[in-house]
Amino acid sequence: MSRTTRILIAFVFAISVRNTTTFTYPIPFAAFGETRCPGNIPPVRYRSLTLGQMAIPVSINHSGPYDFMVDTGTQLNVIDPSLAADLHLQSQGTIGVLAVSQWTDEPWVTPELIEAGPYAVHSPIAVVVSLKQIQSHDPKVRGILGENFLEHFDLLIDHVHKVLCFDESKQMQDQLQGDRLPIMAQTEHQGPIIQPQLIRIPILLRGIDSRTRIFRLDSGASVAVLYDSQPAKGLREPGNHALRGHVAGERAQYFAALPDQDIRIGTRLLTQVAFVALLGSVPGDTPDGEDGLLPTRLFDRVFISFADHYVILNPR
Repeated sequence: MSRTTRILIAFVFAISVRNTTTFTYPIPFAAFGETRCPGNIPPVRYRSLTLGQMAIPVSINHSGPYDFMVDTGTQLNVIDPSLAADLHLQSQGTIGVLAVSQWTDEPWVTPELIEAGPYAVHSPIAVVVSLKQIQSHDPKVRGILGENFLEHFDLLIDHVHKVLCFDESKQMQDQLQGDRLPIMAQTEHQGPIIQPQLIRIPILLRGIDSRTRIFRLDSGASVAVLYDSQPAKGLREPGNHALRGHVAGERAQYFAALPDQDIRIGTRLLTQVAFVALLGSVPGDTPDGEDGLLPTRLFDRVFISFADHYVILNPR
């Protein structure tokens, strides 16, 4: 299979590290205890998974609901093989997918309908991939809601009130203020499946060097990841101090803890952010044009406009 037909399905993982700082701002549009979205858009409440990600109830072809992890860092929806079998979803072929630094060929299916609360997307593609490592911590998780569902909406992730706000009308844009960070333009790939846009933004790592790096904004990650790290160069096997990530797919992935870093994103400075480095990767095992991952959980709220290609971190 040609590399151009391959899809980034998941940097879905969680690693326990000592620094779990969240960068907070005042919350003017909702008081604690209330559950609403800007513009009175109906919210979807999420539950926090054991390893820190978000899961919401999802129905497939009017069956369910099932718990699906919400992941802005995964291009396609993911369905556990046992659920795909229960729903009699027929494979439409196979496609190469990348989970962290592991390439595999997996079947893909096309459910007639995926629904999250009152929000629905018709005939979205989903990849059938094992979620055993994630299910070892959260057995109820049956899939991942990826960008080819999320891209149909403006999305507000509100970690303070544990809700997601899906907006088809762009009402929220007029009520949320803050620096609009442009999503980096990407090269279009050819292939049998249209690839959703990745949410990539430029950042500076002040403790390493002065060059601009491109990081993916990832709600499936629990800690920031730097792919190309000098301390991790040459380490191909996990040692006694390696951290194991819980990833989509069958094989384990290991990481090395790095010193905390100060990050500049636009005009905002984030201090002492925990980082890990990917172990055992070789050239071609990480996405082109991408230097690492930035967890959405570093912020109280994250607003993503897929259609208008910008994000606001901690909108007011």
